[in-house]
Amino acid sequence: MAPSETYVARVTVEELVKSARNHADSALTNESLMLFGHGDGGGGPGVDQLERLKRFYNADSSSIDGIPRVAPGHPNDFYERVERDSGDKLVTWKGELYFELHRGTYTSQAFVKKANRECELQLRELEFLATAASVLAAKSDGKMNYTYPKKQFEEMWKKVLLNQFHDVLPGSSIEMVFDDARAIYNDVYKQLAELRVAADEALAGAIPAAAGAHEYSVVNTLTWPVSGVFKLPPSAIITGPHVQPAAKLPSLTSTGSDALNSLVSKTLSTNTGYVQFDSVPGMSVSSAASLPIDSVSDESVSIKQTASGSFVLRNKFVTVEFNKGGRLVNFIDNELSRELVARNADGKPQAGGANRFVMFDDVPIFWDAWDVEIYHLETAKDCPPASRISVYEKGPLVASLLVEYQLSPKSKLVQTISLTASSSRLDFHTLVDWNESRRMLKVEFPFDIHSDIATYESAYGYVQRPTHFNTSWDYARFEVCCHRFADLSEFGYGVSILNDSKYGFATHGNVMRLSLLRSPKAPDANCDMGTHEFRYAIYPHKGTFFESNVVEVAHEFNSPPRILPSTAASSASSSTTTDSSLDAGLSMFAVKGARNVVLDAVKLAEDSNDVVLRFYEAYGGKAFARIESQLFYTVRFKILYFYVWESELSLNYPQRLP
Repeated sequence: MAPSETYVARVTVEELVKSARNHADSALTNESLMLFGHGDGGGGPGVDQLERLKRFYNADSSSIDGIPRVAPGHPNDFYERVERDSGDKLVTWKGELYFELHRGTYTSQAFVKKANRECELQLRELEFLATAASVLAAKSDGKMNYTYPKKQFEEMWKKVLLNQFHDVLPGSSIEMVFDDARAIYNDVYKQLAELRVAADEALAGAIPAAAGAHEYSVVNTLTWPVSGVFKLPPSAIITGPHVQPAAKLPSLTSTGSDALNSLVSKTLSTNTGYVQFDSVPGMSVSSAASLPIDSVSDESVSIKQTASGSFVLRNKFVTVEFNKGGRLVNFIDNELSRELVARNADGKPQAGGANRFVMFDDVPIFWDAWDVEIYHLETAKDCPPASRISVYEKGPLVASLLVEYQLSPKSKLVQTISLTASSSRLDFHTLVDWNESRRMLKVEFPFDIHSDIATYESAYGYVQRPTHFNTSWDYARFEVCCHRFADLSEFGYGVSILNDSKYGFATHGNVMRLSLLRSPKAPDANCDMGTHEFRYAIYPHKGTFFESNVVEVAHEFNSPPRILPSTAASSASSSTTTDSSLDAGLSMFAVKGARNVVLDAVKLAEDSNDVVLRFYEAYGGKAFARIESQLFYTVRFKILYFYVWESELSLNYPQRLP
């Protein structure tokens, strides 16, 4: 903050004097910034402010005693002068500049957070698909018809970015603003769907035609190959030993609201089954017939109910157990025979187990939607145990439980807890009908992991924060921001909590806590009221965060491969040409030699048809990466800006991949 301690100064005598008195670096430079104008929604400098600035600027220094000299200017000019005159003397700060206020904005208005995450990721995916399709079309001598939708991309990105303005994305605007935001996101969703169909069909026609039951394609827009169990699209008609049909829709207890029952039915009815592949190449649109298929047995993943009424889900990686109340009481790494859920001295699960739903009184001192105060932690109350728990899917690819909770007399939660045959990741698909007032819902996980720091994803990197309250600075970080994952690791082992749309998190000691929903009453009295859908997951791993593949798994959780139904693949097959065809099962772009380098964006340049690649280094180390592509025989390249932690980049396209 500037010495005047405001970003909406009015250029008064009082503010000018305060700027001089509060200037902590006066020994190094006699200049400081004063930010003036009408903020919090725009307006800029007012006439009265500009007039005062003009008079102070033109005044003789001797005519206004005690007033510091004032001059208008650009912030860049100010920082250039300070760096030139005092750069080697200035104190520097390493680490996070944590803002000790407005922690509630990580959670308020959940639908905005979810829509923002989904739109960003879908735009990234569509940019890659559209780029690949346009490059292939350019090489097809007019036989493949596709044009990169530059204008539409600009329109969609501007809409998404408009909703990132405060106080929209933070969730601290009035209700009318969020009515507009919802309409804007719906427009983006609609446009994304239409453009994705066009790109999918163009690319499906550029791979060798598949045959029979495998006449469909699999899209993976991540940098690396992805193995696992994937959801089938609604129109898919696929059979075989690597396919699990959809489970019968369950009935819910009558205590659920009509809105929640409708959401559960709608959500579960879109599940038409699962298919398992051994490896889907990164950055690819692959014919399913070209992909290796994992062998599936009846014991690939199983689910059983014990004599005590608990439920045990097991695959070759992990064994997990939920008690009758829906708590996770055992999470065992089968290879290491290691228990992940923390125990008390008597051997019972700490706090009754993990996946513990906790309700907090959420009454901040000043600003409802903006703040969560530390004293809310003293008001924690366990939500009632599950009112009903039953087997939903029995394998062999996916085993899952359907769990119902009556969180309070006003709110209910329904959760599908799933374990696949191919991963140690345990998924929680959550549907909520939320009707509280100034209360906050969190889910807690006490793990048998001990570390002084936890690792949280941020944009293109991570931030590590303490898990203790040693100092006032540590104490202030009782609620922090994270993106797709939070990780707690000790020597040899660790665990991550992944999410698809949540940003508020806390790790205190060995307890990880994900903030799910709030219910502030100002400035939007209906904030977050109604139904919600979100997912989170537990992912255990060997080694510390730096030795793990947490970044990759978090990407896969948020951007899983998609299956194009046979109609999309076959309808475009007539456009296949020799010049524009892709080699089935190969990546259009691949990063080799450095797993810590992520190719995050592939798009056409704004002012040409050049292809722009955006990379980042994910774990904080050095890297030497080689970029390969089957889209180009030769390439001219220019590195405009490549920032990683001391990494090097090598781009080499000597020939088309064999």
